[in-house]
Amino acid sequence: MIERRVLDAIDVEGMLAYLRRLIAIPSLSGQETAAQESVAAQMERCGLEIDVWELDFERLRQHPAFSTEVEREHGMGVVGLMGEEAGGRSLILNGHTDVVPVGDESKWHYPPWQGTIADERIYGRGAVDMKGGLCCALFAAKALRDAGVCLKGKLMIESVIGEEDGGVGTLAAVLRGYHADGAVVVEPTELIVAPAHAGALNFRVTVPGRSAHGALREEGVSAIEKFIPVYQALMALERERNQQVQDPLFARYKLPYALCVGTMQAGDWASTVAESLTFEGRYGVAVGEDIEATRRLLEETVAQAAQSDPWLREHPPLVEWWGGQFEPASIPPDHPIVGAVCGAYDAVTGTAARVEGVPYGADMRLLVNEGRTPTVLFGPGDVRNAHRPDEYAPVAELVTAVRTLALTALRFCGYEKQERENENWRLGCTRSFHRAREDSSTHRRGAGGGAIAETSGRAGWPDHPRRRVHHHRQSGLGMGASGPHPRFCAIGAPTLGHLRRHDLDGQGGSRQRAGPAPTAADGRDRPPQCLRPPGR
Repeated sequence: MIERRVLDAIDVEGMLAYLRRLIAIPSLSGQETAAQESVAAQMERCGLEIDVWELDFERLRQHPAFSTEVEREHGMGVVGLMGEEAGGRSLILNGHTDVVPVGDESKWHYPPWQGTIADERIYGRGAVDMKGGLCCALFAAKALRDAGVCLKGKLMIESVIGEEDGGVGTLAAVLRGYHADGAVVVEPTELIVAPAHAGALNFRVTVPGRSAHGALREEGVSAIEKFIPVYQALMALERERNQQVQDPLFARYKLPYALCVGTMQAGDWASTVAESLTFEGRYGVAVGEDIEATRRLLEETVAQAAQSDPWLREHPPLVEWWGGQFEPASIPPDHPIVGAVCGAYDAVTGTAARVEGVPYGADMRLLVNEGRTPTVLFGPGDVRNAHRPDEYAPVAELVTAVRTLALTALRFCGYEKQERENENWRLGCTRSFHRAREDSSTHRRGAGGGAIAETSGRAGWPDHPRRRVHHHRQSGLGMGASGPHPRFCAIGAPTLGHLRRHDLDGQGGSRQRAGPAPTAADGRDRPPQCLRPPGR
């Protein structure tokens, strides 16, 4: 049976080993390139066609959905593809490589950049948010390929950057043309299938005061004291908004749309009355709420609090919207992608999946709202273990997730029924991309360093990836100079010359998998090489 063959082909040992390597790369926001290069190399080892490109931040900033908290000079987009356009449905599996800072490392029992397996968990920054889920997506695709499956629809694995501070990587993939009949963002949902997520808007409020010598503080106005009624008004707003929640998908949360003040700065000298206080926070947004109306509500709440204070009435606080602006998103709970993930989870675990909303923002909103791709959140681990010391993902949930994603892709995309076991056919799905490219591409030699420029591309966003063209702009990979048109990057099929047998879960089952990963002289993953199109 094909489903059993796919499940038996899942390389859990290899997945955990690669996850440890990926955790060891400190891919903080704005420093994601090394991790993206590693993922691209892993996709190549998994037998996927890969699309690697340099993000154009100047152009991305012009899009209304663009938001960021970290200024980046460079950023890499990476998408792996497999399957055909043969009447099946297309599917995107999306995960991000950027992680938040580790904070005080002395509070960690396990090194944050190591990937330690202990107590049936894997520890390290990014283990749960969300390198663990991304590795599940990669190794689900690898299992399909190793099992000899030829999908009838396209499967696309998106490795994106910038999720933590606004979603620039997923926005770039959407604008590059990556759309599908369904998508799964591998957020740590505790293996809940989430067809809805709340929004979150970053805000900043500056409260004015008047400085004075600390010995004569009554002659000044403390911005710290004036912050208190503003904060109390915002907490009252949070209570009021969450008491009105009727959505059954969010029934288990006391505060599904939380308002959190996360940073505060005030004063510049211990013996001086603080003349200004600035605080920043996140403002939860309900599914279906109008974003502009929601912003006005917070602004009016601050203004009303100021009216009750004589000083603030004459010196009103300033409200600003900055950084991550995560709109909410949802799809119907009975959409086929919801049913596909729930059905796969049921088949893997023997229990019915829980279907709920989640109270945090995610890149799902960009796939749904901008890409018009019906999307759910589903992945291993609990978000409560993210953004804190000793972040971890349970190994058992990683295994369940990779098995569920593999069956989801198999069922949702469809597959050829023929039982053809020879090696040439098994590689046919991954090599068909190259054959079609030779027939349909119109490329010429470029003038800069042997780069190959496309002559048929349109101005503006690069052509849809289903035209079977790989693009990239100049990056640190030695891929040629950038220009106004996309570039062509051909990635060879994986070498099968070093196959070895592998015992599956110690149960005596066996299968084949690729040998050692290609590495550079310094031991890091070797990035994909840009080649001249065959026959040209």
